Amino acid sequence: MKKRRMIPLLVILYFAASSAWLIGSGEVIPGHSWMTASREPTHTAPTPQEHPEAMVRLYMARTFSWRGIFGMHPWFALKEKNADHWTVLEVLGWNLRRDKSVVEVRPDAPDRLWYEAQPRLMFELTGTKAESAIPKMLAAAQSYPHPREYRVWPGPNSNTFAAHLIRETPELQGAELPVTAIGKDYLPHAALADFTPSRTGVQLSLRGFAALNLGIEEGIEVDLLGVTVGVDLYPPAIKVPVWGRLGWPNNRTPER
Repeated sequence: MKKRRMIPLLVILYFAASSAWLIGSGEVIPGHSWMTASREPTHTAPTPQEHPEAMVRLYMARTFSWRGIFGMHPWFALKEKNADHWTVLEVLGWNLRRDKSVVEVRPDAPDRLWYEAQPRLMFELTGTKAESAIPKMLAAAQSYPHPREYRVWPGPNSNTFAAHLIRETPELQGAELPVTAIGKDYLPHAALADFTPSRTGVQLSLRGFAALNLGIEEGIEVDLLGVTVGVDLYPPAIKVPVWGRLGWPNNRTPER
């Protein structure tokens, strides 16, 4: 009986300690206003003049305020060959308040802070594969099946959109969304099964409330009520809530 009581206590202590660490380190900043939170570029991405080749980048950042303890917001930044600007693809839920599609496709800085949160570069594609991927990604953004829907949990949300783009663009194989990407397991049209976004395995989902992923890229992931755990076999790592992937770095990158 004591062991049964210990399990929920350990779970509470894990989330409490993890939250305290993220807040104490400044990675998550609760309590500030979105109206004054910075969206300045970090100037970590190459400028179009520095890199005339085509380029695709996937960025993620902790979500706004205390919610960043649990989840992350993704966006893709695209630069066509010899283009003089970057184009950002993402989903913004507040667009619904203005009776707009949640899908945003606009010229923008690729590496802006997400309301104070630092952007992390998760995946990069350059050269001919990026040239091939960009029109498919733009078409996938247009075909996103939930342009007038948004739910923070279980989806569809910005991570559902990112998973859709990865699934519809073969060149993005290797772009893996972490377990902190809440909403990635909500399948389009609330389907029960599909390929994993990398198309290297199978994904089962009960409208995002529970899911199972088995794939070469994704490894093994079990999602229950937004809490996801799993393992990667190559390179070896464990996947845990709050922190994401812990283990050997995933250095698999597509050909350029």
